[in-house]
Formats: sequence, structure tokens, C-alpha cells
Amino acid sequence: MPKAGSSLPLRRKSLRATNATNMLEQQKIDRALRRSALLHGGEPRLEHTVLSDQKCGPVWNIYSRYAARSPLTQQRADEAGPSLTAGGRSLPRRAQTAKLGSVEDGEASGDEELADAMAPAAAVAAAEAAKLWEDDGHHVIDLLQPLLSTGVTVPLHIQEALMHIVLNAEAHIHTSLSERAYRVLTDLLEWHPSAKLEGEVLVVNGTLWTPVGCSWQAEIHRDTARLQALREGGGLSALVGSALNYVVGAAEAACGIKLPSAPGAPERGNTGEIMLLKYWVKMLQVDLDARMGYMRQSGFRKNRTSVLENSLIYRLMQTYTNWADGSNSKPLLIRQLAGILVCAHIAAQHGNMPAPPPPPPRTNPSTARAINSGRGRAGGSDQQPQAADGDGAISPPHFPPAYATLISPAEVGAVATALLCMMYDVFAGLDRMNFYVRRGAQGRDNDLVRMDLVLSKAICKELPYKQPENLEALLSSLPPSASMRLLVYMLADAAYRRLEGGGDQLTENLRAVVEHYRDNGVGYPPQVLASDALSYLLERPGNWTWAACGVHFNDLPHKAGLALIVTQLTIAALQTVQREVRIAVQASRTAGRVLGQSNGALQGGGDDMDVDEKEENDDGGKGEVTISEWEAEAKLVSKLYLQLAERLQSDGIHGVGDGAHCVGLLVERVQAVGLRAGMPLLV
Repeated sequence: MPKAGSSLPLRRKSLRATNATNMLEQQKIDRALRRSALLHGGEPRLEHTVLSDQKCGPVWNIYSRYAARSPLTQQRADEAGPSLTAGGRSLPRRAQTAKLGSVEDGEASGDEELADAMAPAAAVAAAEAAKLWEDDGHHVIDLLQPLLSTGVTVPLHIQEALMHIVLNAEAHIHTSLSERAYRVLTDLLEWHPSAKLEGEVLVVNGTLWTPVGCSWQAEIHRDTARLQALREGGGLSALVGSALNYVVGAAEAACGIKLPSAPGAPERGNTGEIMLLKYWVKMLQVDLDARMGYMRQSGFRKNRTSVLENSLIYRLMQTYTNWADGSNSKPLLIRQLAGILVCAHIAAQHGNMPAPPPPPPRTNPSTARAINSGRGRAGGSDQQPQAADGDGAISPPHFPPAYATLISPAEVGAVATALLCMMYDVFAGLDRMNFYVRRGAQGRDNDLVRMDLVLSKAICKELPYKQPENLEALLSSLPPSASMRLLVYMLADAAYRRLEGGGDQLTENLRAVVEHYRDNGVGYPPQVLASDALSYLLERPGNWTWAACGVHFNDLPHKAGLALIVTQLTIAALQTVQREVRIAVQASRTAGRVLGQSNGALQGGGDDMDVDEKEENDDGGKGEVTISEWEAEAKLVSKLYLQLAERLQSDGIHGVGDGAHCVGLLVERVQAVGLRAGMPLLV
């Protein structure tokens, strides 16, 4: 015991304070080291534990039984010979069963009687096998869930197993098995994403199965052609094609119009493939959000392109063959994603809702006992997978098509929107860092420009976009900057072609935009401003007359193209201004913190942190637009819109709504964006 008046408590207090100070200093040093590693091309790793093969052994053993009886190990039902039950067994076919008992003298009647007598027993056996198969799947989830936490993940082959169960969604239509597997995957993604922004440091995770960089590794998956095809660009295109056919079916049922579909995908889509697409897109979104957040903090400095080049969405797009059009290409992918948006809009517009799930099947007491005897430990099935006919015979299990269960057209439309916006975000981020600028003889396709060209061609030529509502749905689903740039280019290109025919002179800025696109975007990107396009319409009386009479995009009724371009361009421009201002403010705040840290007590970190300040501003002589210039652009756009809305009203051009409605919509959107930004630009 210390003596009275001892200084031991004071020493302990001093020691605790010293330890706390040391911990804070060590944290600062760790952050500086991680930031330094990132600046020099390295990416810090996300810290967590991967379950060992020993702990995953029981899970994998049960899953192996499940996978051995999975329909995914067979061909599609329309390509295979015998039809398959949920357990992977062949259903009895009367003709085939008759052949087993046929004899040379052709006693077909006796064979049919034998087949009829065997059918109920065979159906009960098939139902029992299907139930045991589903119970194995539930048991996999039951064993796996207690092993997971925020600091523990599973190896790649277990993630593959979960995706396999998700793909079997249509076979598990009467249970929640595929949904349970999907939730486990999304939980793992939330806890252990491929990239995560921790403060100002981007950390990455190499233990997540991704469609690019990972192949199906387990032996049972390597031998399955359908699973092997679901990776990289080809796999993404296959899933998107299935989603397109699903929403096309919903839209056609709603409005009775024949719409283009994906020829190589299931006719009405596949629920499991759509659920897997939803998971993939969520994975890509989480990864890109972290990387774009880091880039916004750094102000998109030009020596950081590797951050976006390493994103999953960009690497996935690189697995396609440049921009050559074909059956498995980026142009086709973009058109199909845009088609999903429009078809989902059509289905929602006509009130198309997913059909209710089928009623619980009817069973005889005798057959019910046989089916229930196969119920396993998980007990996950809420309904019986076999139905009884009125005479007591059991009909084969019926699995409704994708549009009947689990996923709605609106959900699929949201998935397509997210994927399309991610492509635009990553390409635009690289473009603003001059990533696509040709240096010497070396050059690369400007993905951003190519994407705009694909969409503009589709808008002008494809049938669904001849309805103003469908075109508006597409434009409003794109990122505001993408919608603004696309509309400015389309108007400028139409005016440029008019110039070649002897029309009025085009302004320098709009000419630069058109020439940049005609050169496939290999030069320094020009500044694309909505005010240039809107000013062109009011610059000369002939311009307005030409636009009102000739710019219908694709012969939209009642000159709706002009009203649409004015309204959508204005809204997109103002939203873009707000976003650019927020990026500029965030970058300046981050730069201030970095400068303060470099001048603080932490020695040695300042040199690395100042690298961005010393980089060359290689932008072809044109600097970034300042905050004050963006504010001036917003005021000019709003002023031009009011003049154009008045002209639209006086000319009787309504299209997507009268002038008052357009003004009201504009004011609401601008106010909402301004309030969220905390710095309204318009009064």
C-alpha cells in the first residue's frame, strides 16, 4: 500500500495521459503512412479475419450435397431433354415411361396403365427429394450465419455457394431460401466491401468475390458451364439481358406494344439472375461510392486516376472489346440498360404490378405425410412444392416465371439506373482528369464520349423514345451532368449539321463540343455549358424558328422535342452547378486540413501530403471553373429559361406540359437542390 501523501496516483494519472497522447500520435502516424502509401500507388488493406477451411468444413459438406442436385448443373429447361424438378431429378414422362415397358408386339395400352400407376409414387419421391434438397440449402444458411460478424468474412468458395443458391430462386419459389442467401451476401458486402473510405484514407479488400478478377474457384462450380459464364463483361451482359426480357414482358402485358428483347436470355427473364444482378450492382456501387468520395475530397487531381481505374465498374467495362458493337459489347449493354429504364417506366405508367404469389398447393393427407417426412432441420419451406389434382393425382411442381414473384419492374428499373449512372460517373471522373487525352501517337477511346454517342443514336432512332414521356424518363434517370452534356451535344450537333447546309454560324463553344465528339473525345475536353445551348436558341430569330420546326429529335409529336430539351437541360444544368459547387467546397476544405496537418506537430508527413499541390496543371491551358463562375452560370441559365418558357407559351408548344407547369417544376427542383446544398443560388 502506498504511504499517505504518496505521488503514485499522480504518476499513474500522468502515465495514462502520456499513453493517450502516444495513441493519438500513433494514429496520426498510421494515417500519414496509409496516405503516403496511397500517393505512391499502394492501397491500404481492410482489416478483418477470413474463416478457415476447418470452420467452413461443415457448411461446405452440406452445400456439396445441395449443389450436386442443383438444376444449375444441368442445361436450361428449354435446351435440355427431360424437364427437371427442384431436386435436379427428371420428371416422369409418360412417353418415356411407356418405352421402358414396351414390347415388340406394341402393347401400348398396358404400358400406359403401368405409367399411370407409377406416376403418383414417382411424383411423391420427386417431392421428397426436392424438399430434402431445399432443407440442405436452409441448413447451409443456418450453419453459416452464427459464424459471421463485422470482423469476420467467409472465403471465396463460400461466397460462390451463396450466389449459387441465389441463382436457384425460381426453383425455391415456395421458400425464402434464395432471399436468405441474398441477405447474407449483402450483409457481407456491408461489413467487408471491396473499398471503403475511412476518414481521408481509401482502404481496399481483396477477400470479396467480384465478377472481375475472380473466377468460380470451387471444383463443383468450375465444371458448370452456366456458372463459369457468369463473370466479367459476358456475365454482366447475360444478367442484364435476363432483366431486360423481364421488364419487356411486364411492359408488353401493360400496354400491348411489342418491344425489343434480348434474344439469348430467358424469354421472360429469370428471377435468380435478376437477384444476382442486383447483388453485383450493389457491390459495384459500394466500391465506386467509396472511390468517388475519395476523389471528391481530393478535388479530382490528375495524378489520382488509378483510384478510378481500379474501381470494379471500370475494370468490368475493360473486359469488353473496346466500343465495337456486337452481341456482347458495351454499346449493346448501354442500349439494353436504357431499354430497361423505359420498359420499367411503361409498366409503372400503366399500373403493372407483379402478380401475387401462387396459392398454397393442395395435397392429399397421404401424400402430405410422404412430403412432410422429408422435412429437414431447417424447416424453411412455408408451402408444399407439390399440388394435387382433383382426382388425387399429384401434378409436377410449377415454378412461376420471374415476373410473378420476388422482384418488381420498378426494382429492376432502379438496378439498371444505378448501373448506367455508375458508368457515367466513372467515365466522367476520368475525363475531367484528362485521362483520355491523346499524348503523341498513344490514345484510347474516350468512354464518356462514346457512351453519349451510343445513347444519342438510340434516342434518335429507336421506337420507345418516340414518346416524350419515355424520353423524359430516360433523361431524368441519368446523372444531371450526363443529361446536360448529352442534350447540349445533341442540340449542338443538329446545329452543326445545319451549318454545313448553309445555316447560321455556330458559337465557338458549341463548335468545340461537336468537334470534340466527332474526334471521339481524344483531345482536351471542352467546357460543356447549358447556357451556350440555351443562348443559341435565342441568339437569332432564325435559330428559334429552326429549333421549333426542325429539332424534334425523333419526330416527337407537337414539337415536344423543343419543350423537352429546354426543360430537361435547365433542370440538369442547375443540378450540375450545385454538385460542382459542393465538390469545390469539399476539396478546398480537405486541402485546408491537409495543409494544417503538414504544418503541425507530425513531422515527415508534409512532403507526401503536398504532392498534389506541386503537380502540373496539364489541362491544355484551360483551368477549372471557379465557384463564382458556376454561380454566374446558374443565374444565366435561370434567366434564359424564363425567356424560353415565355416563347414556348406564346408559340403554343407544350409537349411535356405547359409553360407554367415547367416553371413550377423547375422552381421546385432548384429549391430542393439548393436547400440540400445549404447554399441556394437563386432568389
